[in-house]
Amino acid sequence: MKLSDYKKRLSIYGGKIREIAERYGCSEGQIRRDCFLSRLRDGANPDQYFAFRFYKLCRRERATFVTARKSARIEEIFNTAPREEIEQIASKALFNKTFARFIGRSWIYAPDASLEDFKAFLQENEKVIIKPDNQTQGKGVRLLTPEDLKEGPERFYETAVREKFLLEAFIDQHPVLRDVNPTSVNTARICTVRDAKGDVHIVGASLRGGGAGSVVDNLHADGVQYPVDIERGVIIGGGVRFNGESDIFYHPSTNTRMIGLQIPNWEQVKETVREAGRIPAHLRYIGWDIAITETGCELIEANIRQGSNGMQQDGIGKYRMIMQCR
Repeated sequence: MKLSDYKKRLSIYGGKIREIAERYGCSEGQIRRDCFLSRLRDGANPDQYFAFRFYKLCRRERATFVTARKSARIEEIFNTAPREEIEQIASKALFNKTFARFIGRSWIYAPDASLEDFKAFLQENEKVIIKPDNQTQGKGVRLLTPEDLKEGPERFYETAVREKFLLEAFIDQHPVLRDVNPTSVNTARICTVRDAKGDVHIVGASLRGGGAGSVVDNLHADGVQYPVDIERGVIIGGGVRFNGESDIFYHPSTNTRMIGLQIPNWEQVKETVREAGRIPAHLRYIGWDIAITETGCELIEANIRQGSNGMQQDGIGKYRMIMQCR
């Protein structure tokens, strides 16, 4: 992170810095200096300094966490792969083809579809999600609207081909997750790493709930992320937002109490990512987004540059755990 970006990101934590300084009997300047030193020593950005509560930890404890700098190192070790294999993850259409046995929803990739198949898909699916093929962080994802079809499906087909749209049937998620936020599919993010023997290990888990009215659950779209106990699939702490707000115990869009919420079908979720994690030949460190349905679960997408905040929201540093899998 550039110094200018670092300062801009740190500026959102003014209230948090004052709160910490008052609680621990130090000055705000001391907290800011310690945060900057952590950038130099640990490679932590401001979000990680506060999310991991580095202000309470000694250097030895801080060293157990995956920071932004260490994330780059981990990706270099575990995710060096041919371009075509990276495309199987980066392209939403290729991802759906590669991991087809873990995907239950119907979908169609406009550039590969005939006009007849495209029109048939629209007729068969009442609620459709549009996804630009190579975008991240939920950018460009939206519901199909009557406005898209006002000039007829033929004209929309031309646009979809040109813009490389992937169209998917909206997932009917489990009622427990629907109650968190009904307008978005609220997904579990599971981080896995495959060791040298080929065994896939789950090293972190979180749940994201979308913002009110949003069709995506990403933090960049006002979503909230909550830490999940890996073994039980239970939310064990308050959520965080992209704006730095933390300790969110009731989901803002529905006032649903989140701590103690049991994610349904958790054993199937874990087995799904363990199986999927064996498929890529060279990509061994992946963050999986999983939708939970009444009958089980299904993959939404995968991330080879997944960040490290969500998987360590449980307060447990995962650096040594991951590096042991080299």
